[in-house]
Amino acid sequence: MLRFLQSRSTSDSEYIHRISKTIEFWDRWRKSILFVSLIALVGILGFLAWLANFLDGVPANNALAININKIHLGIAFGLGVTFGLHLHSVMGYIISSAVGGYRSERMLLKLYAE
Repeated sequence: MLRFLQSRSTSDSEYIHRISKTIEFWDRWRKSILFVSLIALVGILGFLAWLANFLDGVPANNALAININKIHLGIAFGLGVTFGLHLHSVMGYIISSAVGGYRSERMLLKLYAE
């Protein structure tokens, strides 16, 4: 029933073929991935600038002498940092794979071809 979870042994040529297909994929989509990542980064930075400007312009609620806007800004900043760190790790992995990734796999393919 759970046979798909078991690792199946692959031959060296199958492993090399799978690695070469992965490297071909990254080589083919490298520029597109970098472009989309750059657009996402610019969009996120623009949204954060807009959010900071919006929260700064909201009038303060001084019912209890507590500036609610600063609390909201702190919560938004905390959530933004949390989501930003997650996004940074994902985008960092994608960009590093697209730019110079798979170095050891490329060397393995080069050695296998000889």
